[in-house]
Amino acid sequence: MIFKKFDFTPSMKTIQQFKSLYFINCIFKVMCLCLLISSCSARLNLTDIKKVKKVAIIGYDAKLNIEEEGISLSYFRDRELIKENAILAYQQMVTALAKKMGWEVVTYNNMISNSEYSAVYQEVLDKNILARMETSLGKLSMNYYPDGVIMGLYADNLSDDQRSRLYKSMGVDAIATAQITITASSTTKVFFSSHIAYSAQVNFKLRNQTSDKPIWSDLMATGKAADVSSGWNFGPVIVRNDDQKAFIQAIERGYVALLNRYDKAVDKNERKSN
Repeated sequence: MIFKKFDFTPSMKTIQQFKSLYFINCIFKVMCLCLLISSCSARLNLTDIKKVKKVAIIGYDAKLNIEEEGISLSYFRDRELIKENAILAYQQMVTALAKKMGWEVVTYNNMISNSEYSAVYQEVLDKNILARMETSLGKLSMNYYPDGVIMGLYADNLSDDQRSRLYKSMGVDAIATAQITITASSTTKVFFSSHIAYSAQVNFKLRNQTSDKPIWSDLMATGKAADVSSGWNFGPVIVRNDDQKAFIQAIERGYVALLNRYDKAVDKNERKSN
């Protein structure tokens, strides 16, 4: 048998290609790092924010990113409470922004009773099958979807015409969207009982009629962990006692984090200008 000798020494062309790929990979990592750093703080256009007098939160949802190890009976027990708390959580953001920023913020009832807003809401459902499916399924989940309010993701992607109609019909200077994710920050299990602390991350954007980009954007405002929710686990069946209370508290603390980060961003901008 004759064995052919192979030369595994890479050619200059191969080395150059490797160097090019390595360089591209390094650039990609730097870009990702820059994007991560930029998303870690609130971005503000203070000149435009100071002109705002009246705001409407046109998009809102709060989703629970929680893995259950069995079938949870909490939804069936708290079904009506979930609907009420979804509106309560929305109204808490209305109150928080009004108190902190001094704005007039359109209330939940006034917004969903606005005919133009209702028309845009229906347009989103009619033209986007994913929005229609997610809105329908959301009403059967533990997530907070205030009835008649466009989900945050889809409100972020309204057309210029739809936004223009909302500015005019509600008489607002700016429109906001909020997407909130609630996660279990810590879990303690003892025999058949469990204790979970929850935290909320707020993705918030504020737009006006003159700027192409949001005048206030914060993608990672994370609040401190809320009070513990307790529950019992009987094999495949889970019953929680204080989960709704813990969810609301987590969302409240998410709002606090959002407004605290706003203050820090304002201070940072003022230091740069001095």
